[in-house]
Amino acid sequence: MKYVIVGAGVAGIGAAREIRKRDTEGKITIIDENKEGHIYRPALKEYVVNRIDEEGVYGIQKNILKTEKISILTARAESINVEKKVVIYSQNGKKSVIKYDKLLLSTGANPLFPPYLNDREKYSNVFAFRSFKDAELIKTHLEKNNGICAVIGGGVLGMETAELLVNAGWNALLISRSKNLVFHGIPEKLKEHVISLFKKNNVEIMTEVDVIEALSTKNKFTGLKTSKGNIKADMVIVCTGVAPNLLLAESAGIEVSKGIHIDKTMKTNIDDIYAAGDCAVMMWSSKKTLRLWEPCRRMGRTAGANMSGGTVEFDPWPIYYHTFLFNIPLGFFGEFDASLKGYDRVFKESKDIGYRELVIKEGILVGGSFLGGRPFPPPFFHMMKTKKAPKGNYKNLLNDDFDFESLWYL
Repeated sequence: MKYVIVGAGVAGIGAAREIRKRDTEGKITIIDENKEGHIYRPALKEYVVNRIDEEGVYGIQKNILKTEKISILTARAESINVEKKVVIYSQNGKKSVIKYDKLLLSTGANPLFPPYLNDREKYSNVFAFRSFKDAELIKTHLEKNNGICAVIGGGVLGMETAELLVNAGWNALLISRSKNLVFHGIPEKLKEHVISLFKKNNVEIMTEVDVIEALSTKNKFTGLKTSKGNIKADMVIVCTGVAPNLLLAESAGIEVSKGIHIDKTMKTNIDDIYAAGDCAVMMWSSKKTLRLWEPCRRMGRTAGANMSGGTVEFDPWPIYYHTFLFNIPLGFFGEFDASLKGYDRVFKESKDIGYRELVIKEGILVGGSFLGGRPFPPPFFHMMKTKKAPKGNYKNLLNDDFDFESLWYL
């Protein structure tokens, strides 16, 4: 069996390793034009501030893939011939083909830039923050310059980037077009604690601000014209979302819209072609895209299992996100959205632990969010899947001295 995977991100690598578990003899080739290999994107901010070296950025070391007989072909996938079941790729200016029996598209996504920065290439101090190359460029600029950096975008990446700048000795200004921060629907009290945490660490936050245009002198970005006046800045990092890479799929006749259409087994509408990760869209789910590291990893593993003969269906729930902001844990899982109706909520709030909340529906845990304290999502996931309630009050689970191990035995 010949397996070909386009894209060496977390979904592609996860699929390859799952295939190898189930098929010890099949040939697995990953095509990726990026020489940096598979990186663990959440670690990039640690690399920028010299907390880890380049090796620490890799999600999996290359020698492990070699040991598992997974080959990475550094090339650009140009097109797919679905009748002949080959991928046409270019390498060093020459085009070649590789045959597949099963094909996975894990082509990822690229950063979205707002219209006022469409000509960003002419600026030496305008950056995205997604790839290892982006991290290297930002790292070099931060080390050679100083001043104020405007971070555009109030989502998780924007918040993490603002923290990164403070740790690098810069002043950070976070600009959000909406009043939401981190994730849409987070509890209002939790958002207040996040804002307080950032202000305490000298990050200025501006919400409900429309940016009208970028200001510049020659080829240097100097600030932003906004609905609330002009803002001076010495650099800008754009964190305004991503656009999935769909050209390869679309040109092959694969159904796409906001992503590559997949069923619950990660199959596309073309026989023997699968898709997973940031490039995929689940038309059958209320949460159609899951552009976070952990669910993308699970999507890849599901695809790999089914490519190698399995019958596994992907369950998008519970979605899980976790990070550290100024050494304080922040996370969300399941149906945490505070705007949802018909849910009961228990919470604990203090200056020391920040804010923790559990969401209960008909007596069963369905989600939660936390800033500070001891987060233990895995036992919570067990409760959610088994639909078992703890003994006593749910609020007890928010105490630091609660025995989380006991949840595994409900």
